[in-house]
Amino acid sequence: MGEKVEASSLLNEGKEYIKKEDYKKAEKKFQEALNQFTKVNNLNGVAESETYLGIVLQYQNKLKKAKEHFEKALKLHEDLDYKPGISRVYTNLGNLTLLISKDFEKSLELHQKALDISKKARDVPGRSRALTNIGYVKFRQKKLEEALDTLKEALELANKAGYESSQATSLSNIGIILFDMKRYEEALEKHEEVAKIFEKWGNKKRLAIEHRQMGLILEKLSRLDEAEEHYKAAEKLYGEIGLKKEKKTMKSMLKVAKTRMRKCQSCGTIIMVPELNYCPNCNKDLKT
Repeated sequence: MGEKVEASSLLNEGKEYIKKEDYKKAEKKFQEALNQFTKVNNLNGVAESETYLGIVLQYQNKLKKAKEHFEKALKLHEDLDYKPGISRVYTNLGNLTLLISKDFEKSLELHQKALDISKKARDVPGRSRALTNIGYVKFRQKKLEEALDTLKEALELANKAGYESSQATSLSNIGIILFDMKRYEEALEKHEEVAKIFEKWGNKKRLAIEHRQMGLILEKLSRLDEAEEHYKAAEKLYGEIGLKKEKKTMKSMLKVAKTRMRKCQSCGTIIMVPELNYCPNCNKDLKT
């Protein structure tokens, strides 16, 4: 019993590292959990460990190894007739298919299979996860309205189940789609929600991405002072995690935003066009 508890604890530690995108530490924890579960012949634990090893290897772009672990997990879950586990592996294989072959239809087929199994099992987190991934594939296919409807359904289920991983993915993708549709206020609301999740998780990289996206949206809304604050936040976060290229990009975006924030000294009009040398309102020369 003690070894099973220890193995379960290792699994949970690995999941927390995934939230922070510390994939090497997560992989180590999942491998240790797999060893422990194998030692006590706990097949449910072995199957879950294999699943999460596949997930974390996929995140590290070790796709062949990830597939091997998913296939082992699928066989174990099928032998155990554990439908939530089967559903999870099928949707992971759907993600992997998209990465390896860019085969949208095959990916959708696998995600749909995951969805059907989760429905039969009354597995609400599984349904949310499958729908989230179906929505993402439809987004990649440029079927924006279909993707948005699917992701909204996924988000509703994730909220019902308190499933934060699916909440975060759905919210982020919904925000991106709404931005593409020029529905900026709605997009901003979604990115604000997902930023709270990443802040709670301590995932500075994803939080920086959300601040960057909120900055872009606020520029579109001509709320330039607020946009500047989000760009500064993103730059700081990138600096804290040592992503120099991304930090440099944010410096450039901030510089451009500041250029856009020029004001006419005569009448106070905000000058939105960087190349403009005169105020379109009072015709004052902006160079003086």
